[in-house]
Amino acid sequence: SMTGIVQKKLSNGISVNYCKTDNEPQAAMIRVVASGGRGIEKPLAATNGLGSVALGTRALSEVGAIGEWERQQVELFCVSNL
Repeated sequence: SMTGIVQKKLSNGISVNYCKTDNEPQAAMIRVVASGGRGIEKPLAATNGLGSVALGTRALSEVGAIGEWERQQVELFCVSNL
């Protein structure tokens, strides 16, 4: 495709999307997505909002630079606090 994204379906039914880029040589990123997840936790399951915090931190790590924080600073924060 024009985007370079390759879509495959494994024999066990799991869908896999991947794309090779030169943005970060010798690096790879794996993201696993499951239906539901932390965003739909019931308040009684995590009354302290931990699910929402984890979801927000993950979103933050995907954004990149925020305000005066460079991408590397955001990544370091997220890795240290996930």
